[in-house]
Amino acid sequence: MYVITGATGNTGSVIAETLLKAGKNVRVVGRDPKRLEKFTERGAESFIADATDVGALTKAFAGAKAVYAMIPPNIGAPDVRGYMESVSDALRSAIRENGTKHAVVLSSVGADKSHGTGPVAGLHSLAKKLEGIPGLNALFLRAGYFMENILSQAGVIKSMGIMAGPVTEDLRLPMIATRDIGAYAGEALLKLDFTQKSTHELQGPRDVTYVETAKFVGAAIGTEDLTYKMVPGAQLKPVLMQIGMSSNMADLLLEMADALNSGDMKMLERRSPANTTLTTLETFVADAFLPAYRG
Repeated sequence: MYVITGATGNTGSVIAETLLKAGKNVRVVGRDPKRLEKFTERGAESFIADATDVGALTKAFAGAKAVYAMIPPNIGAPDVRGYMESVSDALRSAIRENGTKHAVVLSSVGADKSHGTGPVAGLHSLAKKLEGIPGLNALFLRAGYFMENILSQAGVIKSMGIMAGPVTEDLRLPMIATRDIGAYAGEALLKLDFTQKSTHELQGPRDVTYVETAKFVGAAIGTEDLTYKMVPGAQLKPVLMQIGMSSNMADLLLEMADALNSGDMKMLERRSPANTTLTTLETFVADAFLPAYRG
């Protein structure tokens, strides 16, 4: 039995699909049974649980051969790090109490740092907790900057006529499509050839600046002169809160941007075929951003 947390999310859904296609027994964990139906219709077992519920998650992990462990985002939480600690505590307890032998864990660039990286510090804490479980073989996937982060720019473009954000114009980001993270994680769960505790970076196809991103987006939407502008955090925070972020989440996001801008938060591995994924930004813009913009 494979247990997938965050099964309806961008990475978890790809993992569940991969395992079901391979004929594996899969238990999908989530809070909304309706959203899990697409998996149960294909033979998966659903388990309804809140990610912070230690007892429920421990039951969900019962009999698991391997698990996909991740902290579902909660951008509206008044105390985001507190929420993340609750989830990581529940994951540690569920894995330890069930004697789970293998776990693929969603992590991030910058998770080598214990503080100063916004929400990513919570993923550092998760790794430390799981590293302390004897007998667990854990693969921590330190993924790059999600291409999905640019989807929120659709509204910015419509209201301001530009792309805008907290990172500098010339910062080269290892942008990655979340579907590629899910595909890698799914294959890792099928193979289960990782031992002890290890990290693996996923850097996307190449590093890209937001200025370059604006050119790709502009070409796709028919605005060839589209530009990107860095906006100071003090100006950006009210906008972030208007789209549903708590004040604390906005502060953490801006802290993460500062860590990226300063170079304190960066990939540690040299780019190689092993950590380079397939989906280009141009493909993502055509497949995901353009429909979101038009919609």
